[in-house]
Amino acid sequence: MLTSLLLSLILATPLQGITVFSGDKPEAFTATVLDTLPQGIGPRVPLILVRLHGAKIEHTGVIAGMSGSPVYRDGELIGAVGYRIGSFSKEPIAGITPIAAMRQAFIGKARAARPSAALAQVHLPLVSSGMDAQVSEPLIASLNALSPVNFRAVAGGGSGRGPTPERLINGGALAVVLAHGDINLFALGTVTEVKDGKFLGFGHPMFGWGALQIPVATAWVSTTIASPANAFKVGRLGKLVGTMTQDRLPAIAGTLGAIPSMIPIEVQLSGAPSLRAQVVRHRRLTPSLLATVVHQAARQHTSFEAGGTMRLSGSIDTELGKLRIDEWVAHPHHPGLAAAVVEPIRYLSSLLADNPLGAVSIRRVALKLEHRPKTSVESLRRLELLHPRPRAGTQIEARLLWRGYQNGERRELVRLPLPAGLSPGEARFIVASGAAIDALETACGDGLPPNQRQQLLPWLNERASSNSRGLFLVRELATQSHGSRRALSDAWTQRLPKTDVDAPSGNCLIIASQMLPPASGPVQAQMSHPIFIQGAQR
Repeated sequence: MLTSLLLSLILATPLQGITVFSGDKPEAFTATVLDTLPQGIGPRVPLILVRLHGAKIEHTGVIAGMSGSPVYRDGELIGAVGYRIGSFSKEPIAGITPIAAMRQAFIGKARAARPSAALAQVHLPLVSSGMDAQVSEPLIASLNALSPVNFRAVAGGGSGRGPTPERLINGGALAVVLAHGDINLFALGTVTEVKDGKFLGFGHPMFGWGALQIPVATAWVSTTIASPANAFKVGRLGKLVGTMTQDRLPAIAGTLGAIPSMIPIEVQLSGAPSLRAQVVRHRRLTPSLLATVVHQAARQHTSFEAGGTMRLSGSIDTELGKLRIDEWVAHPHHPGLAAAVVEPIRYLSSLLADNPLGAVSIRRVALKLEHRPKTSVESLRRLELLHPRPRAGTQIEARLLWRGYQNGERRELVRLPLPAGLSPGEARFIVASGAAIDALETACGDGLPPNQRQQLLPWLNERASSNSRGLFLVRELATQSHGSRRALSDAWTQRLPKTDVDAPSGNCLIIASQMLPPASGPVQAQMSHPIFIQGAQR
């Protein structure tokens, strides 16, 4: 039945469509059917090929942001603009997604997949406000890697005091909200149909992830910008009005009314107002969005190309308890200082969302960002053992040579007590810091990744900060581990960061350890020395 309807459209009078060019009132354009492509979008999902008409459309061409603009035939809704043909086409040639296919998204039956490789969806303007270009550009690049749409980065407004629509209407602007507050980020498209407390939009997928929960809002279109490559809409965020529940091949769909909860994040800045925002809950989106908020806070807290020492502290509150945050970065002048301090937030939130034991829900994030102009960083340059053949029950003595930025060299005498019951044999004395401590304890100590979900947070809270320093005595073991524990350890290996620690290969055991006083800034220490343990004195 759908095919016969499409064939009849070829001979029909021009179609009528509506979209918002500026403000909140949809305006009319017309379309002439050129052909129908029976498998144009995908298997059993046809595409209606049309030429658009109207003074504004012929001036701008197919517009990024008109995804979902409804198209009618004699007052009957037949589909929505979802695709564009050619990047530099002299004519506004578009593809219409049939409404019958779009309505399948209401009930979650449409495919959650990407369209034909030969098609280009109408771009979605990804409107951002409150972000520096150095913050928004890497975020949009990461989102484009997840989506088939290719978001068009657009500077726009958040929810201001100007007029915004109160509700979604056919042909009105539709915002899918990824973050709002002091930072705003939303995809701007068009509503196709509002019916019985539900809505359809876009005429193509946003990410193609099927069932999900992302807030949607009305939007005010500030203006439409003509461009030889691709015209686009600029807009402001309006009122939160519902939830996108389906992200399918022919359309996005959702419900009006209830708004899904988002993750609140606050970053306190010394001597400046805190930065506050809420970000969407989704295992693929949340880590990048949380990192973006912290990145912007760090950018506001440092001047251009400012170096120094930066500390990020606080907690990530989860359903299983609080995850401690205490991270340091330092560099005398590197412009990427602000970007470096956010990576632990991205990594840890990603690990909570995706780990071998099951996702852990984040409730809120509360952080404090401190910046010192002085670069407080030390690196270990030499490790000298004073007695390379100590006896069990005595201690290892070593002299460390540290070098700090613009602080010269510093010598430190350290001692590691040895248990009296140690058996004679070869071992390795290791000085490590930060992530190297974690890697060493995971490989050789009692820091093995947990095998129960309830153990995840205590294990993560035991990780070393960047200013932590430790002494370790490690011995190789001849045994090999097998079975389910080994399989779980291998699964964790794919999720944990790789650190080049000069530790024994194969199985190993930490037989003695001692933590040194923490440094005043980040430390770089990964050195080892072979040693022979003699039996205790009789």
